[in-house]
Amino acid sequence: MTKPLVRHPITLTPLSPIHIGSGDDLDWTRAVPDPKRHELMVFDPLSVRLPDAALRALETAAARQGMGAIFELQRVLKANVQHLRTGEIGRIELTTGEHERILQSFGANAQAGQWGAGQVASQIAISRHALTPEGRPYVPGSSLKGALRTAEVAKRDAAGNRAAPPSPRPDQKDPSDRLLGAVDAEGRKRFHASPFARLFVSDLLPAGAWSGLVAEVRNHKRAPVAGPATASISVRVELIPPFVPGALRGDIREHRQRGGTDRGRAFLLLADLLRTTHDFHRRLFDFFAGELQKAERGLPPEWIRAVRELLADEALASAIREGRAALVRLGRFGSAESKTVEWRAVRIPQAARTGGQQFVLHPYTLWLADLGPH
Repeated sequence: MTKPLVRHPITLTPLSPIHIGSGDDLDWTRAVPDPKRHELMVFDPLSVRLPDAALRALETAAARQGMGAIFELQRVLKANVQHLRTGEIGRIELTTGEHERILQSFGANAQAGQWGAGQVASQIAISRHALTPEGRPYVPGSSLKGALRTAEVAKRDAAGNRAAPPSPRPDQKDPSDRLLGAVDAEGRKRFHASPFARLFVSDLLPAGAWSGLVAEVRNHKRAPVAGPATASISVRVELIPPFVPGALRGDIREHRQRGGTDRGRAFLLLADLLRTTHDFHRRLFDFFAGELQKAERGLPPEWIRAVRELLADEALASAIREGRAALVRLGRFGSAESKTVEWRAVRIPQAARTGGQQFVLHPYTLWLADLGPH
């Protein structure tokens, strides 16, 4: 008898940092650096109990004009870190470089007049990761399911388009749904007909005692640019740290019960899907290994070599062949190649203004996280 719902426990081990944003940004009104530890203390301003002297100092600082008010408010907070702990709601680990940069800028001793309008270095601005109610980073099931779906759609698209030149997008609407059978010939939605309607991916929740990490992420040009070098764009984000074995756990459930119009319909077996996913993302890894070395600040070759050795491990290679393991790329900085159908060009609207092509097979930049010398 066929089980209607088959559950497969899954484990995720990050090989590189992962950031999946929640839309929430931390600033200096809700977080202060711990001078003794490489951590940022996050607090709830409404739960903080400050002494009367500190409250009067805040009122005086707020009455100042312009940047002077910001610097004075930060000095008051810095002087009352011990009292801010009454409203502490969590801590975030900082890389050594980030801790030094934030400490140097937060509550700076420089006079406000020494800073220009675009040099507000004392601002803490951190894009927060998607968090559990306990404040720990996790991977939403929709992120993983999206990566699995992209790999399957790319496989089906490539099967019928390898001989065709790359195009901005197919002529018909909803190409991905059409390839999966979720849109009929008349363009009507048939989501129940998609094999992914039968696949349920849970959120991957943190396992173990690891914590989120804050680091600076920079946008690097993939190819050297002639003329004066321009500064790369950088943002400060909260990350799931790399190299934590089995850091996140969840499950994937397959609905296998047949009935009604489902009779005779093929099911998308998880083992086949994982093999497809690994093939798709392994090709991406091989592609990016070359791209990273060409970037204006290449990744240390030790990381690429370590991942190659891991993928060559016989036990893991056997699990990959059997559809029990797969390499997969997740997160905000995963690059368009990881999220688009193969053989379809990526549209970059701003490229026309800078002399580039609007439709390209690969974007012009990539993102690298600065985790320090190690």
